[in-house]
Amino acid sequence: MALLKIGRAGSLSTVSRLPTLNGVVLQGALLLTLALAVPVVQAEEPNVWCPYESSDGSLPTPRHEAGGLAIGKDFYLLGGRQMRPVERLNTKTKKWANLGTTPMEMHHFQPIEWGGKIYVIGAFTCCYPDEPSISHIQIFDPVTKTWSIGDEIPASRLRGSTGAVVYNDKIYILGGNTLGHNGGAVNWFDEYDPATGEWTVMPNAPHARDHFVAVLVGDKLVAAAGRQSALPVPQANTESGVDVFDFKSGKWLNGYQDIPTPRAGGGAVNYKREVLVLGGETVDKDAEAAVEALNVDTKTWRSLPSMSIGRHGQGAAVIDDHLYVAAGSTVRGGSGETDSVEWLDLRDPGADD
Repeated sequence: MALLKIGRAGSLSTVSRLPTLNGVVLQGALLLTLALAVPVVQAEEPNVWCPYESSDGSLPTPRHEAGGLAIGKDFYLLGGRQMRPVERLNTKTKKWANLGTTPMEMHHFQPIEWGGKIYVIGAFTCCYPDEPSISHIQIFDPVTKTWSIGDEIPASRLRGSTGAVVYNDKIYILGGNTLGHNGGAVNWFDEYDPATGEWTVMPNAPHARDHFVAVLVGDKLVAAAGRQSALPVPQANTESGVDVFDFKSGKWLNGYQDIPTPRAGGGAVNYKREVLVLGGETVDKDAEAAVEALNVDTKTWRSLPSMSIGRHGQGAAVIDDHLYVAAGSTVRGGSGETDSVEWLDLRDPGADD
């Protein structure tokens, strides 16, 4: 198979607020009522979603269509519609820190770490429904808390709402949409080498999709959930098929069971040979709370405990056997932005530590 090569083209602060849901501050009698109505569970109880409580009362900025990732023991949340800061949760101190606002509005992307820096490739900017794609790679340095502009994305491969993973020190970009939410979903697959700036066009995926998160499990890239966004109802065109690329053979694999709950805009993470898909958006009014896990070896799905609240456009990451999820929108569209954070202990309660 011939592959196309494309060369290189041309104040730290802590946020502390009362928690909100759908923009409503939970305080006073309302907070007391909710506290009395909801059973109290221990955050370390396996297989139970629990509210994550920071040690100083800090919370992330409400946002949706954002990205999340783990670097070491830290959970980063960045981007989202309008201008949103980069925020970092130190899971050792249990404190959120504000690392400054992004240099431009960026949303609908999957951030990845390369060389200790956070890369944003394949993102949208500005306004629904014809959001333009960001032409250059955006790079954030967590140490200096500064942004820089990377290589220009080849015009023929430019799109937003992509999935991205790192494999063998190269970045792989999958899917996306060339027309915002207006009918431009693609099945494109690209390799980008940050060291040289070289782009390689890879074999197209079986399905076009946007609004999804790609996951690397061993030598396999997995794409599950997502949709082909198009007007008049972008949420209607969810994709149930699962695409798996085997880097060893260089081929897309067959035989994977469809996702039981098709949805788009949710989170996805890898944990012990499984791809966990959580939350998402459908044509229903409220966001999806379901969590489902695909075993890449058996090619089948199983259900996990649903999140406490449905959400889409959130950030998610696994750190020390715990699945963290933060922010997002609790309803279809973006009116229900939340700063809610919850976590799930993924360890088998019957297994030895």
